[in-house]
Amino acid sequence: MQVVKTPGGKLVMHVVKKAHQAQSAATQELRERTVARAYGGSLCGAAVRSRILRAFLVEEQKIVKKMTMSKA
Repeated sequence: MQVVKTPGGKLVMHVVKKAHQAQSAATQELRERTVARAYGGSLCGAAVRSRILRAFLVEEQKIVKKMTMSKA
């Protein structure tokens, strides 16, 4: 809801619709897939890179956690 002042000076409430979110690379229309990498072109390169990086960091975090548990 948004407060809007009318030309007559009254304050009224307007219902504001939700903003549309841009379509992600994963949900865009599927095209001919010719990229030779993980996800075969259904995801853009940046999305694949971020997924790989996230998975790597999660695994590193597990290793560090296991090492600190063994030291204590």
